[in-house]
Amino acid sequence: AMIPCLCGSSPLDVRRSGFSSDIEDPDELNAIVQVSLTGELIDTRHAPLHHHAFAQLGDDRYAYVAADMRDHVGAKGGDPEPVVGDAIVIVEPDGSTTEVFNTWDDWDAEVCVAGYATPFYGDVPDWTHANGLYWYPESDTYLLSAGYAEAVLEIDASTGHVTRSFGVEQEIGIEAGSPGFFFQHSAHWTGEDTMMMTTRYAEDPNHPEDSMIIALEYQVVDGALREIWSYGKDQHIDSIAEGQALRMANGNTLLNWGFTGICREVTPSGELAWEVEAGFGAALVRMRPLASFYDSY
Repeated sequence: AMIPCLCGSSPLDVRRSGFSSDIEDPDELNAIVQVSLTGELIDTRHAPLHHHAFAQLGDDRYAYVAADMRDHVGAKGGDPEPVVGDAIVIVEPDGSTTEVFNTWDDWDAEVCVAGYATPFYGDVPDWTHANGLYWYPESDTYLLSAGYAEAVLEIDASTGHVTRSFGVEQEIGIEAGSPGFFFQHSAHWTGEDTMMMTTRYAEDPNHPEDSMIIALEYQVVDGALREIWSYGKDQHIDSIAEGQALRMANGNTLLNWGFTGICREVTPSGELAWEVEAGFGAALVRMRPLASFYDSY
C-alpha cells in the first residue's frame, strides 16, 4: 500500500518549510528544515522572505520562492504603492543566497499587476502569490505557479528567462471548451507537455465566488491547454486554499483538498480507492507517496 507522507522527500528524512506572513520576518521564521523521521534535526537553512514552496536541486542546494515588495503605480495612476511580487532564490549549503528569477524583472505581465489587490502580507496587495515551484533536471527548467496572477511560468533555470507562460491571459491560453484555471496550486508536469494542478472551478462563470476546488490535467495542443482529465466537478468540495494532485505509479491520482483535511486516491475513471479525513482544523498542503518508511534503513 502507498503511504501518504505530508512533507516527505525520502524514507530517510522529511524536509519542510516554514514562513511568517510578516514580510520583515524579525524572528527569522522563514526557513527550510530537514529532520529525520524519528525527529532529529538535521539541518536548518534560513531562507529570507521565503514563502509557500521550495525545490531540491541536488548537491544539498534548494530553490525557494521569495516575496519581493516594490512600489508600483497601477493602471489608474496616482502615487506609487507597495505591491508584492515573487522571486526564485537559490540557497547554498553554506547559507548564501542568489536570486535567479524575479516576476518584476523577468516577466512582462504589467496587466496582471493592475488587476490584483488581494492582501497576504498584512495589508500589502499580493500580485503573484506564487504557491508552487518544481525543478526539472532533464531540461533544467522551473515550473512556477503564480496563483493570484492566474498563470504558470516555465523558466530556464540557467538564464532566468520565461520560456513559456500558461493561462487565460498568457502566451499559451486555454482551448475553447476546456475550463480555465484560477487560484491554482502546485502546477507540475505529469508527462511531456501534460500539466496537473488543483484549481478553483466555477460551474457558473457569472458567480466565481461560488467556485469549488478540483484536480485538473491539461495537455498542450496546438499552442493551447486542453483538458484531458479532471476530478471533483461533481463533488462540490470547497477549500479556503491549498490542495495538490499527484499522479502515482499505478496510474491513480493522489489528491488533497487543502484546508478541508480530505485526502483521496482515485482511479483514472474517478472511482474512489480510499479516503482519509484529518481532524477539525487540519490542513493538507504537500504530499509525497512513500512505498515504505523502512526501505533505506
